Amino acid sequence: MELKDLTERFALGDEIGRGSIGVVYRAVDRVLDREVAVKCMRPELIEHRRHRPRFLREAAVCGKLVHPNIVPVIDVGRVGDAPALVMSLLAGRSLRTILRAGHLSRARLLSAFSQACNGVAFAHSRGIVHRDIKPAHVFVGDFGQVVLTDWGLAKVLKREAPSPAPTHRDVTRVGDIVGTPAYMAPEQAEGRLDAIDRRTDIYALGAVLYEILTGTRPYEGARSAEVLDALRDGPPEPPTVRAPHRGISASLEAVCLRAMARDPRDRFDNALDLAATLETVFDPHPAAVPEDRATDPAPVEAEDTATVPGDAVAARHLMEGRAEAAAFGRTLQGAEALRLQVRRLATALEPQSPRAERDELQRLEAELRERLDQAAWHLAQGVDHLEAAAVDPIHTFAARAGLAALHHDAWRAADAVGDRVSAGFHRSRAERWDDGPLSAELAGRAALSVRTDPEGVAVQVSQVDDGGSVWALGATLVEGLTPLSPRTISAARLRLRFEAPDGLTARLPLQAAAGTTQAVELYLPPSAAVPPGFVYVPGGRFVAGNDDAAPGALSPREVEVAGLCMARQPVTIDEYLEFVEDRLTVGADVEPLLPQTRGRALVIVEANRSVAWRDPGVSPQSPVHGISHHAALAYAAWLGRRLGAPVRLPTEHEWAYAAGAVDGRAFPWGDVFVPGLADTRRRGARGPAPVNLFADDESPFGLRSVAGGVREWTATPAEDAPDRFMLRGGSWRSLPEACRIGARATAAAHLTHPTIGVRLAADLPSPG
Repeated sequence: MELKDLTERFALGDEIGRGSIGVVYRAVDRVLDREVAVKCMRPELIEHRRHRPRFLREAAVCGKLVHPNIVPVIDVGRVGDAPALVMSLLAGRSLRTILRAGHLSRARLLSAFSQACNGVAFAHSRGIVHRDIKPAHVFVGDFGQVVLTDWGLAKVLKREAPSPAPTHRDVTRVGDIVGTPAYMAPEQAEGRLDAIDRRTDIYALGAVLYEILTGTRPYEGARSAEVLDALRDGPPEPPTVRAPHRGISASLEAVCLRAMARDPRDRFDNALDLAATLETVFDPHPAAVPEDRATDPAPVEAEDTATVPGDAVAARHLMEGRAEAAAFGRTLQGAEALRLQVRRLATALEPQSPRAERDELQRLEAELRERLDQAAWHLAQGVDHLEAAAVDPIHTFAARAGLAALHHDAWRAADAVGDRVSAGFHRSRAERWDDGPLSAELAGRAALSVRTDPEGVAVQVSQVDDGGSVWALGATLVEGLTPLSPRTISAARLRLRFEAPDGLTARLPLQAAAGTTQAVELYLPPSAAVPPGFVYVPGGRFVAGNDDAAPGALSPREVEVAGLCMARQPVTIDEYLEFVEDRLTVGADVEPLLPQTRGRALVIVEANRSVAWRDPGVSPQSPVHGISHHAALAYAAWLGRRLGAPVRLPTEHEWAYAAGAVDGRAFPWGDVFVPGLADTRRRGARGPAPVNLFADDESPFGLRSVAGGVREWTATPAEDAPDRFMLRGGSWRSLPEACRIGARATAAAHLTHPTIGVRLAADLPSPG
């Protein structure tokens, strides 16, 4: 199949996501002037005999599935040699991220789940089974849309024409086990492909529902094989046993367990039946009925029904209260999107900015005020209706739950914008109406479990004291060897420190939000896989671009970074001159490699044998500066050959994650700029200071000289020009705002400047 070149129509921008076989980029459709997402196959998998057909199958499948709850594929082609799909650009978060953050009420989660069921039902009506349904593949948009993504493992159950005879390049084969073990149906885990049908997806939906209800996956294990063994052994614990504190009703549990029945014949026949049954039985009050009121209220005699209107009135109030609460959530989401636009435009405005930009800011501010007024109206109406329903004995539990959830959302929204008065009021209201489900969040508690591969790793969990200008380690909350079973801790910023038996150490910052369960699963490579001078940075997800005060900041987006090694410090002058001398010994042309500024070389080459830094006032242990992007790449390749490791430049997302953006801090040391903590303009020097001079300029992963010293080249091309690359970090001549982790700038690849240097990254061998 000949694939067309997509770059003729779509201009690729920055990377916004990365999966097992694909990388997703933000792009611009030149024809329709809109933003889209382009998913490219990872270069190392292009010629893989099985991954390539699976990647292209996603386009073939999604092309047949035009439905609001299925991610639409706009085009298919190639970017370079890589097959690529063009899809709608979605703004929001995966259900996996939402479940880990614990920010949405059960009602809103189940609403999103029902929409996902609709998409699955439509696919089944077209004879297509997804085979890999899980929270990571359910995308919840900022404006309420829910779409099912990643159809690369889909199976077509019926075809309009006979299919050709299978070959060794078929996407699936008899006996293959494809999918995600924690959400697999038994027949899928056993590799019985002939038994896979729509009810296999029903089981996976049930497993997702299980996680929504309990906060944990049905089966847990340090390795996929352990999960598969547990699945084959029998059904999981009932949700009420797994999470007794979450107040799961018997009817919700029954729906979940029926969807996850071992025998496919005992499951729901289709996804619409599952969604409809869930809607029928769902009581948004998530707490158990107290034992002394566990029996149903006395039934009203049939002949009295027409003369007792209170129940009907209360039911109407309950229904309208729920509708107003949902409208409040939607309106608030829209307001937050507008607030972000206002902040970014206000930050970008300068005294000489055009009048049109100022007018646009005023228009957006007026629209934001109107949206907030609408949200306040829906909030007031929702409270009135739910309080009216709460006085009726039959509906009091559901109404109380709705009021607790509504005030909870208002509390969190007010807290996010610093409105302490409103936040305090709504928190007290949530506490008044809550009958248990919010108790952990209101009490500031969270749960934490830790697993590592390999096991038996020493882990220390410490609380971070983030109350001052410089964050510091506080009390140790947990110590032990992995795996650590779930335990209750104070909700706080945490730092986990790992030490493997072979001596490898690693750090992992973590935000344990109140009322959530944090399940840390970490791969620790052999210590020999980490090159000298590098630190291991465990991968994870974070929100890039969440700092409006940073010059050139990205718009907020969730990004996943794979585990990698990062150099503890920028490349020093001594280290770089050793590289130049080595190149001289082999007769290489070192002229393009020499650090320089304004055409003046910063080094002296003596007799084509040795080199020295021209300015004796700059320490040899200072970061090298005045090198081009080409020279930085050459140094990385040279060092990689010397170390026998895949050394390279980091991407800008990798750099930001390792610098500390993983837990939302503005600077490596915290949220406040403190003069003297980093090598910046405040020092008034002629060049960068030695890399170890500023001990507090260290990221939570152990990277030094992050906010000051030199701006560092990355491997990420600029969005508007492929011959320019992103720079991250502050320099010895930077003002405070340019030292923020989220600050970004670009420079031409050939540019040499006294503030630009480099820090290196290295890839790890694949686990196992």
